[in-house]
Amino acid sequence: IESGQYSMDMDTYGKILDILLQALASTEPLAFYHQVLGEYNWTRQVYANEIPDELFDRFYRYFKRIHKIPPSLRIILNEKLHHGRLF
Repeated sequence: IESGQYSMDMDTYGKILDILLQALASTEPLAFYHQVLGEYNWTRQVYANEIPDELFDRFYRYFKRIHKIPPSLRIILNEKLHHGRLF
């Protein structure tokens, strides 16, 4: 536990990033929806609202592309915008 939060090992981080990059590059991004949503929910369990910018950016771009942005992701986006910490 770091600063009251769990940290993600680099292998897991890399696997999630790879999934997001595949989903973003896909001509059928909806095929990845349940997998990406599961990874997003797990990432939120680990980082709460402090998802690393690299992952946050990919999650946001993916969900925006398929027009299904989770409410919790909108909240994090608003916090980042409010605090000037966007990407």
